[in-house]
Amino acid sequence: MKKDSKKILLEKAESIFAKKGFSGTSTREIASAAKLNISSISYYFEGKKGLYQAILQQLVDKVSEALKDELPYAKEISENGTPKDAEECVCNLITSLCSFILSKDFSYNGIAIFLNEYTNPGEAFPIIYHGLIKPIHEIFTNLIVRASCSENHPEQKEMIMLYTFPLFSSLFVFKTREKTIIQHMNWKGYTENNNQKIIKVLLTQVKSFINHISQ
Repeated sequence: MKKDSKKILLEKAESIFAKKGFSGTSTREIASAAKLNISSISYYFEGKKGLYQAILQQLVDKVSEALKDELPYAKEISENGTPKDAEECVCNLITSLCSFILSKDFSYNGIAIFLNEYTNPGEAFPIIYHGLIKPIHEIFTNLIVRASCSENHPEQKEMIMLYTFPLFSSLFVFKTREKTIIQHMNWKGYTENNNQKIIKVLLTQVKSFINHISQ
């Protein structure tokens, strides 16, 4: 089946934005890659800015879809669960998120655009901040607070909030450095077995942190 023009623009633009960033990409270049008239960008997205925002929103939607069955339960546990339930929920959420990030559903182009916007926030940054970064950081913070019984300890909660940043950095490192890691580990690729090894490392890390902050 022939893809519609809107999908083609999104695919081609994602690839170019990933390599050149928003400012380094022209609408003419996108239209040429998509083999469409340049006016089609204005027609579907009201210009380059709208197209870029649509790509970021598409990324937010993919992650939200991947975690749609996890997040409502995680929120409930973070508010009313036992410490043991909260720790288990954190581990399950990391497993799901890591599995998604390492999968082909989370493209390298999408990762590149996300990390570029994360590192150098532009006008479109609120899309990924409010749609993805803030809610996920908050749910992990609240779960770890519950797991470590830190509700009445503001300093511990602040440490936990800070910890979520290196935690998520670890998730993305295994995706963005895949070729180097495969070579270094002498793996043939990110097989299911190898992915489970990566997840085990992350779970050990977060459990160690919970244990440390609980003491």
